[in-house]
Amino acid sequence: MDIEKLKRALQDPPDLPEYTSHEAVEGNAKTITEWLSNAVRDCTTTTQYKAYTYWWTDELEAERQNLKRLNRKIEKCRNERSTELLKQERKELKKSYRMKITSAKEKAWKSFIDKDRPWGKPYKIMVKARSQTSAPDRVKKADGTLTSSKKETEEVILAAKFPRAPGNEIEDPTIEEEEEEEEERINYVTKEELKEIIRRLNNKSSPGIDGINHKTLKTVNIMHPDPLCRLFNECIRWKVFPEIWKTGKLILAQKPTGETTNPDTYRPLTMLPTLGKVLERCMSVRINASIEGKISKKQYGFQKGRSAEDCVLAATQAMELMRTSSPVTAVVSLGIKGAFDHMLWSCIVKNMKRYRVPKYLVDMVKSYFRGRYVVLGQSKILIERGCPQGSVV
Repeated sequence: MDIEKLKRALQDPPDLPEYTSHEAVEGNAKTITEWLSNAVRDCTTTTQYKAYTYWWTDELEAERQNLKRLNRKIEKCRNERSTELLKQERKELKKSYRMKITSAKEKAWKSFIDKDRPWGKPYKIMVKARSQTSAPDRVKKADGTLTSSKKETEEVILAAKFPRAPGNEIEDPTIEEEEEEEEERINYVTKEELKEIIRRLNNKSSPGIDGINHKTLKTVNIMHPDPLCRLFNECIRWKVFPEIWKTGKLILAQKPTGETTNPDTYRPLTMLPTLGKVLERCMSVRINASIEGKISKKQYGFQKGRSAEDCVLAATQAMELMRTSSPVTAVVSLGIKGAFDHMLWSCIVKNMKRYRVPKYLVDMVKSYFRGRYVVLGQSKILIERGCPQGSVV
C-alpha cells in the first residue's frame, strides 16, 4: 500500500449530517466505512513476488547440473553398453540427489523453528497453511452422503458452525426489567483512549469484508481523530452497533487430525470489519471495568493479566501439593464442544444484568447481536447464537 497516496485520498473527510437518530448513526457509519474502503482500494496494488526456496543450497544446485549433463549424455549416446552404464549412474545420482534434498529440507526447517519463538513465525505459517477462505470441495451431510456442489458444501459448513437458536431470543422474556432509579452515567470514549486502542492494533492482521486494514485506521486517526471518536461515542449514546460492521468473512482453519469431508475438521475464524472491532474494544473495556472483582478468581479465560499458561501452572502446583499427602491424584477434564458457537444470547444478557453491568452497555450488546451475518464463498447465514471466533467482545 502506498501510504503517501493513502494520505492524499484521506485528505478530505466526508461531510456528515448531525447524529439525531439511530438511522443517522447507521448512515454516518456507512459513509465513513465506504470512504475508507474506497481509499484502500485506490491505494493498493498487487505485487507478484518470486518464489524463494528456503532450503536450496549450492551443493544441491551442483548436483542438479550434474544430473542434467548426464541426461544429455544419455540422449546423445549411441552405444547400448555405454547407455546402460550411464543410466545406472543416473539412477544412483538421482537417489543421492533426493536424499540430499530431504536432508536439506529437514536441516532448514529445524534451523527455522529453533531460532524463533514457539508461537512466532513457524506457528503462524503452519496455521496459515491449513487455513482457507473457501469451503472444501465436498463434505458429509447429516445423513452421511456427500454434498454435490460448492454452494451446498458452503451451506452445510455454515449450518454446522453456526447452529440455529431455540426461539431466537436475545433476552429471556421471563425476566422482568428493573426500573431505573436515576439516569445512568455513560462512559464515553476519549481521543486519548481511542488513540491507544488503535495504536495497539496489529498491522499484520487480516482485514474484514470491507477491506479496511489497521494501517489505514491508524493513518486516518492521526489525520482526522474527531470523526472517528465522534462516531464511536454516538454509537454508545444511541446504543447502536451499526449494521455495516456486523458481517464477517469466514476463514476455515483445518485441524491436524480428522477427515477432510467432516465439517468438524475445520475451525471457523471470522474476519470482522476493523471499525467494528475498535467499537467492540471500547465496549469490552467498559464491560470488564464494570464486572471487575465480581468474577471468580479461579477463572483464567478472558481475564486481564491471566492466560492458559497461568491455569496450567496453578493446576500443576495443586497436583504437586496433593501428591505430598496422597499417593494417588486424579484430574477430571471437561471439554465443551462448540462452546463459542452454541452460547445462548439470552444467557449472556441475563448474566450481564446479574453482574450489574450498566444498562447502556447491555443495550449495546443486544444491538451487537441483532442482524449478524457470516459469509463463506457465495453463501451467507444469519447468526442466531454464539460468538464469532475472532471478535473482541
